[in-house]
Amino acid sequence: MVGFFILTLCQTGACLAVFFRAKTAELKKLSFSCAITVFLTGVTEPPIFGVCLKYKKPLITSMIGAAIAGAYQGLVTIHCYVYAFPGIPSFLMFSSPDEPGNLARALIAAAISFAASFLLTFFFGGKLDREELTAPEKTEARA
Repeated sequence: MVGFFILTLCQTGACLAVFFRAKTAELKKLSFSCAITVFLTGVTEPPIFGVCLKYKKPLITSMIGAAIAGAYQGLVTIHCYVYAFPGIPSFLMFSSPDEPGNLARALIAAAISFAASFLLTFFFGGKLDREELTAPEKTEARA
């Protein structure tokens, strides 16, 4: 469950970075709605299939962000006490009176995954808009 929680925050960060880098209104709407969906519900299919697989580099950068947060999670050992769908509203699944620092460690892992994925996607996300992706094809067709 900790890995799923990290994944949802990585996908949120990647989609928000795509939102800030996008030039077309279509991609901005898609990436922002995907970010909100995964952040609130934990459903990762819209950002994975709508943004990350389509443009590839956001998928790679979100996987790197997840690896960084996963390394932190492995070092501090975060436990999940309740099974819940891993959106941000269900972050209390890491809370326990027997282990009071577990919730803080889980939130730190979430912040690491979001920040790493956002920053990596923002700076190394590659070309995102359709016009940029199809520009060489249009110039070749004219020649």
